[in-house]
Amino acid sequence: MRHGESAANLERRFSSHHDDPLTPLGIEQARLTGIKLVQLQPIQAVYCSPLSRALHTARLVGEPMGLVPQPVEDLQELDLGLLDGLTEQEIRVRYPHLLELWETDLDSSPPGAESLLASCRRAVAAVDRLVSQCNHGRIAVVTHAGVLSAYLSWLLDRKISLARVRLHNCSVTHLRLVGPPLVLAYDDIAHLDSLGTSNHP
Repeated sequence: MRHGESAANLERRFSSHHDDPLTPLGIEQARLTGIKLVQLQPIQAVYCSPLSRALHTARLVGEPMGLVPQPVEDLQELDLGLLDGLTEQEIRVRYPHLLELWETDLDSSPPGAESLLASCRRAVAAVDRLVSQCNHGRIAVVTHAGVLSAYLSWLLDRKISLARVRLHNCSVTHLRLVGPPLVLAYDDIAHLDSLGTSNHP
């Protein structure tokens, strides 16, 4: 699942290793997601990115199940380098060629950033390792839009993309990874309906 709404999400800014906090709405999204996941018991463990917006979300998600999240370095957001903290409009004005290059050449990256190919390999290896450690039991993973987009696009049809997979804050994507991968639920935000506010894909 993706973390709850952060300050950067609210401002529509790209955020990778810039460690911005959850908004009050993001905190409530995470709390409601924890209640939802109780219905998917038994969940054996909650893993998360060490960045504070994901770690805070994971703590709130794990609380109703009595689970303390375990941070995993390889689940942190892909490094955006010099694009970190900018809006899409600012990027198109300052670096108009970089987004297109990043999407078309999977091994390329903006200065100081991580390539999509590298981030996907990192995410796939991390999730595979966590599933294996839990003897193929049920786990919850709280991470970021970029990591999830790269991982899910690769999992579904072996085509890595940031644009093809869009996920809302605190949406739940339920995967079965024993045998052929199967998506049981995708970008599910029904549990957030009571908030009656917009969400950020």
